[in-house]
Amino acid sequence: FSVEVPLTQRENEAARQTAAQRVMPCDSLENMIVLLVENDAELRNALTLAMEHWDVTVLACATEPEARSLINEVGVTPDAIVAEYQLDDDELGTDLIDALRAELGPIPSCLATANRSVEVTQVSQKNGIHLMHKPIAPAELRAFLLRAFRQPQGNSLSGQDHDIYLGRSGTLPKRVSHPFEGTDLTPQNC
Repeated sequence: FSVEVPLTQRENEAARQTAAQRVMPCDSLENMIVLLVENDAELRNALTLAMEHWDVTVLACATEPEARSLINEVGVTPDAIVAEYQLDDDELGTDLIDALRAELGPIPSCLATANRSVEVTQVSQKNGIHLMHKPIAPAELRAFLLRAFRQPQGNSLSGQDHDIYLGRSGTLPKRVSHPFEGTDLTPQNC
């Protein structure tokens, strides 16, 4: 008495796993550094959790002076900027993005806002800033980050320099510039 069991199911699973492994690097945000400037602490925390879940290193702050201080402290240029449109003290996210780009170079940027005015849309388009309306859909944020991380121009850290930044070596690097190698976003949904 003998029983033959086909191996096709196991072979199909192996093929699916291999295909999934080939696709994952294209969708990976590992080693990406994002500057997040959001004055709402709860939303800043939710966005940070979501991006960290995607293996993004997040430099989170609430104002332009904090952003500049954080960038200078860690000594890196972010791969992307995600900024609130209406910050505290009449600061605008568009002005923050323009100032940081003038200093650091062309950084893919995204403006998050509940303001749906034509003026905000026009300013974003004119300055090449991606516009996301609140509530922020995680899929839209992730899609923006993937596009930003793949852009040939921009500022990023190489894998080795990123390891140094993450504390896998004794010192922080100087700024390095080279080519880039439907639910509400709440802490419960991240």
